[in-house]
Amino acid sequence: PDRQTLMWSATWPKEVRQLAEDFLHDYVQINIGALELSANHNILQIVDVCMENEKDNK
Repeated sequence: PDRQTLMWSATWPKEVRQLAEDFLHDYVQINIGALELSANHNILQIVDVCMENEKDNK
């Protein structure tokens, strides 16, 4: 092919599926593992912005 577009996603929610359908024609979906697995929505991510010299104390 003249061009190949790849999309990667650890999860496959309906919004990601719609994005693939909008931009990729005749796409192939490859699944590794079970399709019924879902992301853990109870994970808390914290971003601690600090100065370069403060990093060692974190």
